[in-house]
Amino acid sequence: MKRFFTRMAFIALAVASISLTSCSNEETAEAVPANPTPDVSGFPTATIKGIAHATLSEAPGAATTQYAPVGTKVYLTIAPNQLPGIATNQLPGITTTYNAETTVGADGTFSFTVPTCNAGVSPTIKGNNFTAAYTKSDNTTETRLYTSVSATPSLTSILPGSNSYVTIDYAPGTLYK
Repeated sequence: MKRFFTRMAFIALAVASISLTSCSNEETAEAVPANPTPDVSGFPTATIKGIAHATLSEAPGAATTQYAPVGTKVYLTIAPNQLPGIATNQLPGITTTYNAETTVGADGTFSFTVPTCNAGVSPTIKGNNFTAAYTKSDNTTETRLYTSVSATPSLTSILPGSNSYVTIDYAPGTLYK
């Protein structure tokens, strides 16, 4: 019986030492980026150009065509299910939306080069809110928060090599204090 306990103790020590030594090379999990960017290299592309209109003044003699201020950000998103294979280089279980941003130029224009596929993609485009002076018809000025009212037309089936055009309209919203 003593021999049995001795053998059992020896086996327990052997198992414990193997378990302890097998953990000596600690493996660390890869850090998952907060907003992983999908690898879209190799995808065909299309171009989306646009203009951002904003009514900054209703004073007599004001320009009829007015634009969002230079540097206003415009965002584009494409859902991961629209780009087959977009998750190929991602960590398992991560679904990544394709995101891009650009800024409005002096003439109100902006442009994106986007990944697409033979079935086409339907990106969402939205302008960032901004604050600016708003001149009323009586020539008084107040600072307003401008919000992106719409991006038209809605973009569907953007195919490889295509050129599309979109307009973002901003409306002077609430007083900004």
